[in-house]
Parts: sequence; structure tokens; C-alpha cells
Amino acid sequence: AEYIIENHSLQHFAMQNNLIGQEGTDLFALTLRTNKSLVSLSLVNCGVNDVALVSIATQLEKSNRTLLRLDLSSNLIGDAGVKKLAKVFPTNNILSSVNLSKNKITAAGGDEILAALKQKHKNIANFALAELILTDNDIGPVQHEIEVMMGKSLGAQRDAFVFASDYSKTAPLRTTKVHVVGRDTAGKSTLIRALLGGKFSEDYTPSYGINTTPVLARIDGTPWEEHGIKPLNGYCPDFLARFANIYLDKQKRSEHEKEREEAKERRNSIQKGVSKLVGTVARNSSTKLDGGRTPSRNSARRGSILRDVVDIFSRKKNPRLDDLEYEFYELDSDESSVYEEDEVYEKFHPEVLGKARRERDNIGFIISEFSGNRMYYSLYHAFLAESGIYLVTFNLSHLLCETEEEQKDTLRYLNYWIKAIRYNSPGASVMFVGTRFDHFKKTKAVKDFVDATNQCIAEITERIFPEMKHEKSKEDKALDAAKSFQAALSGANSRKVNLITNKEKKLLFFPVELKTGEGVKQVRQALDEAAPDQMFFKTQIPGRFLKFLDTMKSHGKPWIDAETVKQCAAKDLNGEEETEQALKYFHAIGYIMHITNIKSFKGCVVLDSTWLYENTTKILSVTGSDYINMGKIKAAGLNNDLSDVISNGLASRELLALLWDKDNFTFLLKYMEQNLIISRWGFDDEERVKYVIPSILQLKPSSLKPVCKDNLQCMFNFHHALTLGVYERIACQVVQSTLSSAKDSKAPELYYGFSKHYLGDDFTFYLERTPDVINCYIEDYKKPPIKCITRLLKMFGKVRECLGEGMKFETRLLIEPKVYESYESVKAKKLGNWC
Repeated sequence: AEYIIENHSLQHFAMQNNLIGQEGTDLFALTLRTNKSLVSLSLVNCGVNDVALVSIATQLEKSNRTLLRLDLSSNLIGDAGVKKLAKVFPTNNILSSVNLSKNKITAAGGDEILAALKQKHKNIANFALAELILTDNDIGPVQHEIEVMMGKSLGAQRDAFVFASDYSKTAPLRTTKVHVVGRDTAGKSTLIRALLGGKFSEDYTPSYGINTTPVLARIDGTPWEEHGIKPLNGYCPDFLARFANIYLDKQKRSEHEKEREEAKERRNSIQKGVSKLVGTVARNSSTKLDGGRTPSRNSARRGSILRDVVDIFSRKKNPRLDDLEYEFYELDSDESSVYEEDEVYEKFHPEVLGKARRERDNIGFIISEFSGNRMYYSLYHAFLAESGIYLVTFNLSHLLCETEEEQKDTLRYLNYWIKAIRYNSPGASVMFVGTRFDHFKKTKAVKDFVDATNQCIAEITERIFPEMKHEKSKEDKALDAAKSFQAALSGANSRKVNLITNKEKKLLFFPVELKTGEGVKQVRQALDEAAPDQMFFKTQIPGRFLKFLDTMKSHGKPWIDAETVKQCAAKDLNGEEETEQALKYFHAIGYIMHITNIKSFKGCVVLDSTWLYENTTKILSVTGSDYINMGKIKAAGLNNDLSDVISNGLASRELLALLWDKDNFTFLLKYMEQNLIISRWGFDDEERVKYVIPSILQLKPSSLKPVCKDNLQCMFNFHHALTLGVYERIACQVVQSTLSSAKDSKAPELYYGFSKHYLGDDFTFYLERTPDVINCYIEDYKKPPIKCITRLLKMFGKVRECLGEGMKFETRLLIEPKVYESYESVKAKKLGNWC
């Protein structure tokens, strides 16, 4: 039980045939008060008695609003415990199922339950209980009446669900993406665990690829919970259940309105009676209410009337419930219900309503943790969201306290991610989180360190967004600098990026200490506050969008082709335009991946993004034991193939087929190839098909230098927007284009960030990556060198088709030492040795 108290992601707990005693039960009761994630608790044959049940019921009545199912069968519960539990039923609007079978409950306990259910049935908005099992108790005839009341409860919920299906409704899903990024050892995994309320662990396990965690965040600032509760019957029933609850709430409001009208009539009647009474008193001076005489029956009755008047006029109004941007409207003549009549009852499940009430005010985050290993960076472009929140995480000790090499490495990663966000996610929000704050707290110069970090972040971002002008972030002006920085960031290059600043500490970043949890709550609260401002968070969507999602997922495959997507849309949506809206929306919030940039599979939908993450990173994780089954590789006789991947970055088709399942092999191969993550290699072995993977190539030998003939050097300047994955994709495209246009070419010499290429006998050239520029050096040529650059620009255009219009660069050619001219000018004027 102590473990459950501290665990903020556990959702189901079951124990049976254990005598836990009073102390153990008290711990479970405490769990219900503190744990915000537990959905079901089962203590079967655990010696739970009346005293123990009173402890549990007290928490269900006062504090717990998350538990959906409670199983206390085969215990020692009697009437006293049931009396306390029965008080929970009228007020708890989450608990859906209670099992009290095989206990010691008698007719007296049954009467308590029946009275509570009758009271609860009047309060239809809180009528969540749909299953109450009392078999094998000595309750007597009252059990039949209880079953009748439970039938009414179930019927009311079913009717509300039918109503929700019969009308068009729109509501926001209140969900957004969160990308946790940064270099390795920055503390990304530990930060996510801390946000979920988990404990710090000294054990360091590096992450592979991309790990996704759906979570629910409450607006009260408490630890988040992993959202592992899959829809019982699909996403659409969950969505409609939210409206069914609103419908029940509206019914209750109608009852309140009726009560108020009745009270108003009664008040008017009493006012008339009071006026008549006052007149009678005035006329009859002998009538005294306070003269020391014993009042007559009439005076006592009049005193009762006066008390009624005071009671009515002092009665508080019933609070109105907030609809939270839910909209109802009647169906147009050409629309139909979300579900057909025979489907409605099939999709209804009473627990869905409890789950919907439990999650109604929560925020949904789809958290993706991106590994800090450089080999994965060429892959990330395919998975970065246009919108959402980026938690750029860095180790404060690496930035300011470690060696110069550590500092440079940390700055490189910060540079990369700020570039990537600007490049891929113009509508996103950015939040900097600095871990290992304890290193600074131990020094007297903690304020100087914090200010230095603040200034460092400002300078990095200003360099990447050169249009920004802001004040130096001195301690007394930090908040003003943050506001100025925010304004500049939003307007820079029309690529709007929202900076989430630390308002409490007046900083551009959030310092946290993961060992103690200091600062984690501020990060959590800042994310909760920022979520409603994200793109698509408040977008109103109709129920048929969710039914379309369920129809796609019903195929049971990790992905479906474009034709199948169209067939699903034809069943549930109204035309191509609405289909595109639905796909764009679900892609943006992370429910699916809509593939639009792969010719062979354009329009297909990946329904399980985690499946795609895992499979695309398998070949990149050749040193990771989690992905590579050495016994399987040895049995297939592919040891040399694995060595070829590690040494030369070349993967055989047979090795890829072993790593990927055969049903999805073609899709994954095309996805990797057409996303330019790998490229067909057909230079040295005609019998076996191989693929080159630039992101896992070895570093070039220090002795290898580019050779430049006749000063033929070209500079592709990306102006602070050249991220790691761009160069790797360009290398893939050059290899592909070389094979298609000059099959007799020599095999290129490829290294990480450096390569030597041959375009037949026409050209030999080098490509070299620097932080913001890709340089091309022409070593040999048989045709005018300008044609080599023209062909390269066509290849760069293919890469832009893959990455999007955000890939912008300037092409400048060296015409004399230290003098560059634009490609267009050199070509038109035939400058230098190029033409």
C-alpha cells in the first residue's frame, strides 16, 4: 500500500486471500486520499471488516474522485460498514461498480443501501453507480428493490448516451503534444518521471529512439498520471459519454429550476400569509408573542410560518455547472446520428460515463521523449510536430561547470534543437529546463550562475533568430528581457515560436533539481497553463471525427493505405474536405500520423506511432541490446551483415527483413527510403541489395581533406537553420541520383558529415558539413563546373520536397579568393572558372 501511495501512474491493483488487517486497510484508505491515478481496487478475501470499510468509505466520500471499480467480495463486512459506504452513493459521481458479494450484510444494511439509492436517483447528475453486486448476503426481499433502483440508474445513463448519439455535438479534446528534447544525460527520462510523481533513481539507462507516454494532467497542479486506460469501446463512445454527462447535468438543472419555481410560488403564498398575520396582530392588541405568556396554538403556528419565511429567504441558490465549451445543436436534415440505432446499445458501457466524468476537466499530453544520441537526429524530422510544446532540456553543470568540451557539446545540442524548432515547428511553444540545479545551490555565486545561464539562452536564440533585439538579462531586468525576447521570438521571420518563461523566478528557463523534486511543480504548472494556448487544443470537433478514428483503428493494423482511409471516411464523414480536416487534426495532436510526403504511400495513415518509432529506429540502434537479437542474427547467418552496418553504415536487405516483420517490410523500407533516412546502395555488389544509413557512419579520418581544383568552391548557406538531419538526407539524395543518372559511377566515400562523390566521369566533388553551411569542393571535372552545382541544386530540391518549404538556403560560388557571388549571378555573367 505504501508503494501505491507514492506511485502516481498505477491504475489497477488487485489482492486476494491475504489478511491485511486494520493497519493494511488504513494504508489502502490513505491511498485513496493521495493517489490520483488508481481506477480499480480489488481486495477479495482480505479480512476487510466494518471498521476497515468505514476508513475506505470516508475517503470515497470526502476526497477520492478517481476510483471507478471497488471489489470487496468475500470479506467480513456487515451492516455498520455498509451504512457508511451507502452515504458515498448520493455524492460520488465517479464510482461505477461495487462488489459486496459473500459478506455478512443483513436486511438492515440493505435498507441503508436502498435509502441511499433512492436519494441518489433524485440527484440524477450524480447517478454514476451502474453495478452493485450483493449476492450471497442475507438481505432478504429488499434486494429486489435494490435491483429495480439499479435498473433505473442504468436506464438513465443509457438514455443519456442515446441522446448524445442522436444529436450533433462538438467539443475540444483538450490534448496537445509535448516533445522532451536535449542531449544525452540531460535528465529527460528522469524529468518525465518526476512530472508523473515518480521517485529519482541514480541508475542511468540511455533512451533509444523516441518513447511516447500519453498522460493526463489535472488543473490543480498535482502529479500527472499515465493515461493507460484505453477506450472500452472506442474513442467515439468516450467522446459521447462526455455529452451524456452534460445531458444528465442539464436534467438536474431542470429539476433545480422546477424546485425554484415551486419555492417561488410557496414564497408568494407565505408572503400573503405573513401580511395577513401582521394585519391581524395589529388589530388585536391582546395577542402577544413575547409578553411572558405561554403562546397559544395559533401563535405557535404563526411562529412556525415565520421560521419558514426566514428559511426560504436565506436558502442558497444551487450552483450552475460549467459546460466547458460543449455545444449541442439539432441535426440538419441531411445529417444522421453518430451511431445507427442498432449500434448505440452495443457501444454503451456504464463505466464509460464514470471515466468521462473523471477526466472531464483534465488536460491530455502526448509526451514524446527524443533520445540524445546523435545517430537518431537524422530521423527526427519525420516526427517533429508543427505545434505543441518543446521542453528543451539541458544539464546546468555541463553548460557552466564542466570542461570546455562539455560546454561546447551542450551548446551544440541547444543550437540544434532551437534550429529544428524554428525549421519544423513554426507554431510551437518552447520551454527551457535546466537540470542539476543542486550544483549551483552549493555555491555562493548561485545568482551569477543563474544569470549567466539566462544570458546564454538569450544569446543562442538571438543568433538563430537574428532579427531579435532584447535587453541584457540582468537580474533586476530579467522579466522585461523575457517579455522583449518573447515578442521578438514571435515575430522573427514570421516563424512564430512562443517562449514559455519562468514568471515566478523571472528567468528564460526553469531550474530544477530532480533528486529532490525542487522546481518540478513549477514546470508542471507552466505546462498546464500553456496547454490551452496551443494550436488545436480548443478546436471544436464533432463526434463523427472520433467515429472515423475508431473505424480506421478497427482494422487492427499499425497502418492503413490511402484507399482504406477513403473507405473509412465514406462511412462516417461528409466529403473530402472534412476528411482532410479530421486527418490534420488527429495528426496534430498525436493520435495518428498522416503520411503526405511519400509518393508510394501518400495519404496512408499510421495508427500506431509507437510502432513506427520502434521499427524505424531498430536499424539505427545496432549497438542496443533491446533491439538487436544476436542469437537470431547468428542463426540467420547475418553476422557479417551486422558488422557491415556497424563499420560502414551499409545494411543488407536480408538484415532489414530480419529486423522488420514481413507483413510491413515493404512499407517500412519505402518509408525509410523515401524519407531519405536510408538510400539504395548499388555500387559494389550486384548480387546483394544494400542500403546506406548516413546517420550511423564513422567520423572521417583527420588526414582526409577535401581537394579543390581551380578554387571551385560552392557554399550552401542555411543561415542558422542547418540541422543534423538535413545533411544526411542530402547525402542520401546524392547517392540515389547518382545511381539513377550515372550508374557507371564509382562508389562514394561516405563519413559522418563528410563525403566524396562521383557523377560518372563528369565530376568528382566533396560535400562537407559545418554548423550552418554545406560546402562543396570540386576536385575534377570534364564539363563546365556550373553544371555540377545545377545538378546538386536539383537534388537539394528533392530534399526540400521531403522536408518542406522550411528548408531555405543561399547558394554562393567562390569566384576569387574570399569573394563569393550568387549562383544566379555567376551563371548569368559566366564569372570565374565555373562556366
